[in-house]
Amino acid sequence: MSSDKKAQEPVELTVEQAGQLFLQHTAGLVEYWLNESKTSDVKDKLSGLAFSILSTIDGSNVVIPGFKMIPNIAEEDNRNTGGTIWPDADIAGSLHERWSLEMEKPAYQRSLMVDAVKRFNQEIANFTKS
Repeated sequence: MSSDKKAQEPVELTVEQAGQLFLQHTAGLVEYWLNESKTSDVKDKLSGLAFSILSTIDGSNVVIPGFKMIPNIAEEDNRNTGGTIWPDADIAGSLHERWSLEMEKPAYQRSLMVDAVKRFNQEIANFTKS
């Protein structure tokens, strides 16, 4: 380090500031993919945006750290939403790596989500009948 540059003291962020920085970073990603000229295909741009956001959450960004992503389900629901029991654990870390594999599948093959939606719709139907 040159003698004319002073080391900056670290700054501890508040929860509000950290959230604001994450939102600003995400807004920057939206602008980047909106203006990306290598593709004009909307699906490619949306997929690129999703990959970028997942990379940020997973911690593959040099600007901000990764984040824990833990399902947040009301305690009275006991992690059960529409017949699907979610883990009480961090699911982040490799989401961006798995993204392209998920996007390669035809939509009808995303069976876990299809089954979860079917169970959720059935739960709503049962609830409205009672």
